[in-house]
Amino acid sequence: MKEFIEKLIERLEELFCGEYDTEYIKKDDVIEIVNQLAEEYKDKEILNMAQVSTDYAKARLEELKRISNNGWIPCSERLPEAKKEVLIFADDNAMFVGRLMNGGFSVHDGDGWIDLKFILAWQPLPEPYKQNELVDKNFKKNLIKL
Repeated sequence: MKEFIEKLIERLEELFCGEYDTEYIKKDDVIEIVNQLAEEYKDKEILNMAQVSTDYAKARLEELKRISNNGWIPCSERLPEAKKEVLIFADDNAMFVGRLMNGGFSVHDGDGWIDLKFILAWQPLPEPYKQNELVDKNFKKNLIKL
């Protein structure tokens, strides 16, 4: 089974990096590769596990697409959860922190929400900074000595 999954990932990576470059890979292509490999193995257990393998391959493919595009997810591919803050990229190369609200992206300017048009892509915000108390204490101690 492990060999089957490794070959599946290898073929998906070839397909992803070749003909499709950074574009969307169709579900039918993934299913076709899984079926081809299952036929090669002619193993009933593998045929029954094809769905599990397909799900794993899709997750791996999503990770490859995310890495290849620096974490940006095209809006044409999928949208973020509604009302969850994300980093958004507009067609004029501007970036904002905004939310998907009422079917479109909006940013808050301090007074209210402004709807944005022509958003090309988005990505989750990074994890917040976690303060390292030991480093901060040493920094403050050394700063006082100066």
